[in-house]
Amino acid sequence: MRSLVDLDAALDDCDLVITGEGSFDFQSLRGKLPAMVAAAAAERGVPCLVLAGRVDVGRREAAAAGIEAAYSVVDEVGSVEAAMAAPAAGLTALAARTARRWR
Repeated sequence: MRSLVDLDAALDDCDLVITGEGSFDFQSLRGKLPAMVAAAAAERGVPCLVLAGRVDVGRREAAAAGIEAAYSVVDEVGSVEAAMAAPAAGLTALAARTARRWR
């Protein structure tokens, strides 16, 4: 799968990796995209973040998968209803806040 999107080459010059998931949960840690991206980033010693609609994984579990931090649109906007009503705006706000934090 990594070769299909040339993930290894894309990560060669990265200082930080950001991946996403609709709902970042325990299934996400078992072979889904965030786990694959985090593993590739960890091979290079590059921190990996997850931006997701919801985050249902604890920091310890995420760290064990090579994920430095996970941030939630729901937490950013205050409720599932608000996140579903304006997903693009919520994700944009979350991405901006995360970028400021990791600058």
